[in-house]
Amino acid sequence: TPLPDGAPSDVAPDVAKVVETIPWIQRVPIANLFYEIMDQAPPIDQVITLLETLGVVSALLLGAILGTLSSVGFEEIEAANERFQTHPQYSEFIDKYELGNPAEELVGWGMLGCLILTATLGLAVLLHVFITLADFDTEDSICARKELEAWYFYCRWIILFVVTATVF
Repeated sequence: TPLPDGAPSDVAPDVAKVVETIPWIQRVPIANLFYEIMDQAPPIDQVITLLETLGVVSALLLGAILGTLSSVGFEEIEAANERFQTHPQYSEFIDKYELGNPAEELVGWGMLGCLILTATLGLAVLLHVFITLADFDTEDSICARKELEAWYFYCRWIILFVVTATVF
């Protein structure tokens, strides 16, 4: 491949060698995030920051879902059900997509979202409390770093679940 104008000729081969040594999954932007979570134990500060961020995002999403669900009263849901069943345009839409009762769909999916976000928020808080109380002071000793790596080997799956459940 041609080099850009003014680029030294000895730089490109070194960069190409480095890029060849990186696994393909680390070069894909979104997959890179999951690869880094699963690869090795990061510094404890990064784990704490990740858990704090996930906890805040989960709490905000949970508040948004609960706010949406609680903004509609029972009478409004009953009136919407009646409109959906009597209006021909809505009934065709319901028949086409096999929705059943739209109000039940709204409440059901909303409650599922609340359940998942409550679980992710609870797990993020529990992991944060555990890390804080366990005192993995990795700068002082090699033993503490090994303890963190052993803990992270199992807890990375929980962290991966929290990340995926919050994001998706």
